Amino acid sequence: MTDILAGSLIQAAAFPATVQAFDDTAQLNLSGTSFGNGTVVVSVTFVAPSSGRVLIYLGGSARSSVSVGGDYVIMGLDLRVGSSGGAVVESPAAQGLYTCRWPTAAVNFTTRQRVAPKSGLTPGQVYYAGHQFCVGEGEGTADITSRHLIVRPLP
Repeated sequence: MTDILAGSLIQAAAFPATVQAFDDTAQLNLSGTSFGNGTVVVSVTFVAPSSGRVLIYLGGSARSSVSVGGDYVIMGLDLRVGSSGGAVVESPAAQGLYTCRWPTAAVNFTTRQRVAPKSGLTPGQVYYAGHQFCVGEGEGTADITSRHLIVRPLP
């Protein structure tokens, strides 16, 4: 990993553009307990900067469809090399740093976001980042009104 020191000339390849994706399509009465993209795929492709580090913002608005029960919404990051079919770097099923959870009985939509750095990326490599979600185990369903994903290069 190459550090960018104070006074260094920053080249475009060393600091590619921030990318983002957003969708506000309402998806109601979700019940799938396996991670998926939803009716609209929220994803970006980006080039890893020379530092091999990016800052990832992942979140959205969700609620439980019922006022009681054991369901909750989980939103997570699908990070792969190259494209949506590439080698997995970060799986939403791992439920790590890039996971948002909404509790049961959330009558009103609540917006949540996780922001976390990702390091160890190969400089100059193209990566695919996808926003996925599922419903936790329980008896009811869940609703989503918006999702967002931002990937920002770090020096």
